[in-house]
Parts: sequence; structure tokens; C-alpha cells
Amino acid sequence: AGIDIDVVNVTSQLVAGQTSASIQATSTGDLYYLAAWVTSISTFLPDFTTSTKTAVDLNGGNLVTGDVVEYTITVTNTGNDTAIDLVLDDPIPAGTTYVPGSLEIVTGPNAGLKTDASGDDQAEFDGVSVVARLGAGADAASGGDLGIGESTTLKFRVTVTASSGTISNQAEITAAGLQGGPTGIWNTGTPGNPGAPTTNDIDECSSDADCAAPTPACDTAANPNVCVECTNDSYCGGLTPTSRPPPNTGTAAPRRAGARRGAEHAR
Repeated sequence: AGIDIDVVNVTSQLVAGQTSASIQATSTGDLYYLAAWVTSISTFLPDFTTSTKTAVDLNGGNLVTGDVVEYTITVTNTGNDTAIDLVLDDPIPAGTTYVPGSLEIVTGPNAGLKTDASGDDQAEFDGVSVVARLGAGADAASGGDLGIGESTTLKFRVTVTASSGTISNQAEITAAGLQGGPTGIWNTGTPGNPGAPTTNDIDECSSDADCAAPTPACDTAANPNVCVECTNDSYCGGLTPTSRPPPNTGTAAPRRAGARRGAEHAR
């Protein structure tokens, strides 16, 4: 009599995606009772949490209307399973327009420039978003595979059309696991900030030459830069104040009722 604990590896009896299994125990010589079954099943999934998106103003200096911004997206699988059906979808941010012919897979499978049209290679601009099917075996219709620890990099450009504000952008990555893991969704982040959108402030001006009356001066101390009425005496000297002086907040001593009348009778 006693307790017997056995470890049985049933890996060969299961297949990826299976959600249930029947267990049967038999013996030809012992009489025993099954007290408990404990299962340990490892979860194998791809993971793109550390994937990043960065932005560079190709014109340099302040980011202003008309500048061209180049986005670089690095997609990295840090999970414990190969990703399959890997697709990236990146809506062009408000306040910008896509630069035709700028779409390119820089590193990884299928590297090279891509057309903006759909149906002829692994990526396109559909009028709203940049869509790229990434990884080995990707084509014009389906995403490919990206192994554990592997990366692929995509880049494209936009032109700034907004005159002020903030450009905020984030790509979405979808993929399933080779060993049966369901399709997951990940958002790109910035270096050191997983899942955070990539943001850039638009400066209204970079110098006084970008401003005009009635706000002819560029306030470069502000973030972002803005055109203002004046920043120093050379601009402010001839201006008429537009604000009113503060109201008189002093208090007067109350006058006794009938005091003036009493004074008149005294005369």
C-alpha cells in the first residue's frame, strides 16, 4: 500500500490547437485508484511587444508644414514560437499625406522597394493605411513566417500638411503561432516604451520669416514654436496694451447715515 506518483510525457499524443483529451489508465497486475491528474502544458506563442516605430524629419531642424517625415518600423518576434500569417497595418496619421513610392522592406525576407498598388507584391498603400505582409513566404495575399528572435524592418514617408499640433502614429501587427497559437494583435511602441504611439510636435514657425502680422514674431522658447505678437521690446515698443487695468479692489470706510445733513445744520 502507498502512494505512487508517475510523470508521463504525452506530447506525442497531442496536436497543436487541440482543446481537450481523454485519459485512460489500465494495469494487468496491480489494483489501484487514480486520485488525481495534474497536467502541465506550455504555451507557445509569438510575441511582438518590443516592436518599435521611429520618426525622422528628413528636412532637419524644426518640424514644420511641408517637411517630409520618414517612419521606420522594426518588427521583432521575442516569443517562443514562430509567427505565421504576419501582417502589419499602419494608418497614415492625421495632418500628413503619404509620399508615393516610399514604401520599402529594408531588412528581413522580401527586402526591397514595394509598389503602392495592391496585388503585385508584399505591401501597398490602400489610400488610408500602409499594409505589409511580412516574413518568409509572404506574398500579395498572405503574411509569411518570422522565426523566434528574428526581425524585419519596413519604412515609408509622409509629408506634413498640418500647420500646428501633434502627429501621433502607431502600427498594428497581427500574427498566429506555428504550433497552434491563436491570432494575436500588438501595437508598435517607441524605443524603451512598448506600446506607446510615436508622436511629433509640429512647430508653427522656425524663425520670424515664417510669421506675419498680426503675429510677426516666432516664439522659439515655446514648445512647439508659435507665432506671437511680440517676444521682445523691438516688437512690443509701439503696441497699445489690449488688456484693461485691474479693477480697484480697495475698501472705503462706511459713512454714517445722516452725517452730511448733520454737518449742514451745524453751519
